[in-house]
Amino acid sequence: MRKESKQLIVVNIGLFFLFVIDRVTKWWAFHTLSEKDPIHFLNYFRLELYLNEGVIFSIPLYKPLIYFITITIIGVIIFFLYGAYRKRNINLIVSLSLILIGTFSNLLDRIYNGAIIDLINLRFLPVFNFADCIIIVGAVILVFKASNFQEKEL
Repeated sequence: MRKESKQLIVVNIGLFFLFVIDRVTKWWAFHTLSEKDPIHFLNYFRLELYLNEGVIFSIPLYKPLIYFITITIIGVIIFFLYGAYRKRNINLIVSLSLILIGTFSNLLDRIYNGAIIDLINLRFLPVFNFADCIIIVGAVILVFKASNFQEKEL
């Protein structure tokens, strides 16, 4: 088996486990936490259940539009991810897959709960979840690698 094939297998297994971790933490939060009785850690961190019916920063938006935008984003990511797999571009695969699994997990929340389950409250940021972190890491990798690619071409 080629080295890049082994890398892709490891990456896919890792991505699967990130998805599972997100789903398990959301399940735990939904069945254990409440908005009225959060779990406190130090002065700046607490775990609490927050059901986000809006989009980023809880901005309200017409629900069918949210579904349409989310499904469109997932479709576009899958299109580019297919190309990344064909080219065996591991950085692009990782970044797009992170964005995809985070977005898909949040979509599952909307489908099953009518809202995204947020649970991490740092008090100086909006409440978020592990999927949001996964999406941000994927986006940062994507931007960083794209900027490095442009610098090499110059």
